Amino acid sequence: MQPASSLTGRLLIWSTKYAPGPLWRVIATLLGSDVTCKLPESTAIGHPYGIVIHSAASIGERVTIMQNVTIGAKRGSYQAPRIGDGVYIGAGAILLGDISVGADAVVGAGAVVVKDVPPGATVVGNPARLIAAKTPSGEGDVPGSGGTSDHRMAEGVEEKVSGGFPKASR
Repeated sequence: MQPASSLTGRLLIWSTKYAPGPLWRVIATLLGSDVTCKLPESTAIGHPYGIVIHSAASIGERVTIMQNVTIGAKRGSYQAPRIGDGVYIGAGAILLGDISVGADAVVGAGAVVVKDVPPGATVVGNPARLIAAKTPSGEGDVPGSGGTSDHRMAEGVEEKVSGGFPKASR
């Protein structure tokens, strides 16, 4: 179940779509946020403070974005992340560059993501490391999804989903 947005979160989402320039700027300044892309109505923002989202970013449906998240381009580029449906982005996470975050992925709090994240995967740390992923059969290995939920990769899955992320150390 996706958390509901706070009233101020709904205000931020509304302002990205409907507020005229000066009103949008006042709302953004009051919240300390700079969201220049259009957010879907299904986006959940519980604490809309300090959020920065690049105008070229693409945000899917039912995405949860926590406070102090940055979704932006790398220096000298206009390419911004593409966020799939049902993604959870934890507080203080940073997603940079021409990357894709697959559907139902989890980006942990404080993670710095500069590489693609496979669908259903969980990444944490700086730089982000893959710690769990759903198996190709759809059986969960993501905590809370009914799989092994002990943060170990299912047999044979690591090669298929790692996407260049180094394996997390214990």
